[in-house]
Order: sequence, then C-alpha cells, then structure tokens
Amino acid sequence: MQDQHDGSVESSATADLGDELLRCRMVIVGLFSGAMERDDSATFELLRRNCLACGDRAPCEADLRGDPANPVWQRYCPNAAKLNALAASERARC
Repeated sequence: MQDQHDGSVESSATADLGDELLRCRMVIVGLFSGAMERDDSATFELLRRNCLACGDRAPCEADLRGDPANPVWQRYCPNAAKLNALAASERARC
C-alpha cells in the first residue's frame, strides 16, 4: 500500500507558523491582530497572505526570538510598510 501525502499537514503547519509570526510582529509594532481581524478583515487577510507567501520565515522567526525590536526585519518583510503605516495611524489616534 502506497502512502499518499496531500501536503495538508505541512500546509497547516506553514499557515500556523505564518499566523504566529504575523501576530507576534503586530504586537511588537503596537497592533492587535484580534481587533484587526474583527474590524478590518480585508487588511488582515492581505497581511496574512503576504506572510504565508514570504520566503523569509526562518530569519523572521530568528529575529522575533532574538531581538524583536531590531528593525532589520523591515528589509525583508513584505508587510513592513503596511504594518508600520497601520501602527503610525494607530498611535496618531491615541
């Protein structure tokens, strides 16, 4: 009997890691993913898709674990500009 692997476990693990990285990065820049999911689901989904498609998950994870405040992530993150703009907008409202 041949084992057929459809990639669903791998895809789920990749999605979970992407979501975790995005949520961590959002907290670090001052955004709350739960509120964004609820209030601006289209923007959250765009950020999520960008994160899932990103090929730099390993350095992202390492940066979040090592020195999350180091701005080096902005050089490779496809969501950097959007996250920074959203965070600045949030700070301006306070």
